[in-house]
Formats: sequence, C-alpha cells, structure tokens
Amino acid sequence: MAREDLLQWVQDYTRNPDLEDSGPISVIIDRLEKFEQTDSTVQSKSISRYSVTYREGVPKDIYDMLQPYVKLKTINFY
Repeated sequence: MAREDLLQWVQDYTRNPDLEDSGPISVIIDRLEKFEQTDSTVQSKSISRYSVTYREGVPKDIYDMLQPYVKLKTINFY
C-alpha cells in the first residue's frame, strides 16, 4: 500500500493525527512497507480507507517502536 495509507494507519493506531512521515516515523513506515511486501499472512485487504488484516498480526517490534507515540485516551468522570 501507499506510504500515506500506512501513515494513516500509524496515526489511527497511536491516536496521534499530528505524526508525519519523517524521522523515526519514516523508519516505522519503511518497516511496515517491508513487512507488507514480504508477509504471506495477509488475510484480507481493502483499498478504500486502507484496511489490512493479518493472520499473525503486525510484528511486535513494530508495535514496540510505535509505543512512545501512542496518545492516551481521555476519560471524563462525571
């Protein structure tokens, strides 16, 4: 898939729409591209609003690299 689609996935996963395809995020997107090209566990793909489902899941090291960029959800206690 296109880099901008992978960037959108990263932004959605981290709940951080301010992330850009530069620096460490660029490295993570490179890793996602490589994984997607070589992964044989893709179960399904959708082009519109880019969606991909992996049987095995995205490698843990990619999630580990994304962890510092994840924004916490805000919970309102009323």
